[in-house]
Amino acid sequence: MTILASSTRNAWWTPREWMSPMEQDRYAEGNYNLGVSHGVPGVIGFLGEALAVLDGAPAAEARALLAGAVAWLLAQRLPAGAASVFPDSVAPGVEAMSTRVSWCYGDLGISCALLAAARRAGEGAWANEALAVARATAERPFEKAGVIDAGLCHGAAGAAHLFNRLYQASGEERFAEVARGWVAHALAMRKPDSGFAGFSAWAPDEDLTLGWRPDRGLLTGAAGVGLALVAAATDLEPAWDRVLAVRIPGRGSA
Repeated sequence: MTILASSTRNAWWTPREWMSPMEQDRYAEGNYNLGVSHGVPGVIGFLGEALAVLDGAPAAEARALLAGAVAWLLAQRLPAGAASVFPDSVAPGVEAMSTRVSWCYGDLGISCALLAAARRAGEGAWANEALAVARATAERPFEKAGVIDAGLCHGAAGAAHLFNRLYQASGEERFAEVARGWVAHALAMRKPDSGFAGFSAWAPDEDLTLGWRPDRGLLTGAAGVGLALVAAATDLEPAWDRVLAVRIPGRGSA
């Protein structure tokens, strides 16, 4: 089923030439990307952060852009019964596909970015939508989550960190329970004497061949896994995750 809102004035088109070779095979002209890492939800998170520092006309313009982007995003839901609430991308004539549980693409990242923006904008209805998506995502079993490695971007440590953030922002014990489960999955993926600190990334090489790669980086490597584990084990706010657009203000704050 192809899903595309009737109005795209409040969305951002990704040209085909900006895409990876694998995406270019699927999208002949480009798409509207629904990932926090590359698409409209990321813009929503950014605009929410902007509201905290802007005033006057720039703040009003940012709020208008944000409201339009949120309305557009919420119109992209998949039909009931799909594996995820939102697809990874939408484009005319291309079937919309369900996504895995991750920050970069999928309901988990979307719920966090939307909740962060909702809190800063003082939009309770948006916050309710974000939490509803997060609750649905919390019920997806690990076996159907599409998670293979441990990194922040689309791995078990990233899922743990985002559910932990949702718990801190909402106080809902279910999110804390699911976060602990994802921490356990991340630790179970560690293989001593391989990768960095026992963690490797499932990633393509220059020929786009997937395999286990040593990776010490933030998004897909051991550094991000370490940061997520530290955040789960301490009371210090992980301010570093602002770069992921998931720094969710507490209830009643901005």
